[in-house]
Amino acid sequence: MGASRRRLLGHTLTQAAVVVAAGTAVGAALAAAVGLLVGEQVPFSLPASTLTTTMAAVVLVGLAGAALTLRRVTTVDPMTMLGAAR
Repeated sequence: MGASRRRLLGHTLTQAAVVVAAGTAVGAALAAAVGLLVGEQVPFSLPASTLTTTMAAVVLVGLAGAALTLRRVTTVDPMTMLGAAR
C-alpha cells in the first residue's frame, strides 16, 4: 500500500537477484569443493565454462520466477487483499 508499481517491482527484483545470485554462488562453491574433495577417486569434471553457464541459467530462471509471481501480486486490488470483501 502506498508504493508505486515501479518501485515495488524494482525493489523486489533487486532483492530476488541478490538472493538468487548468493545462493548460486554458494552452490557453485560447494560443487567445486566436493570436486576437490573426491579428487581422483571419482570421475569428476567441472569446467569453468560449464559452471558459469549453469550459474547464469539458474539466476535467469530464478529472476523469471520472481517476475512471474510479482505480476500476480501487482494486479490484485489492495482492498481485496486487505479483506474488504468480508
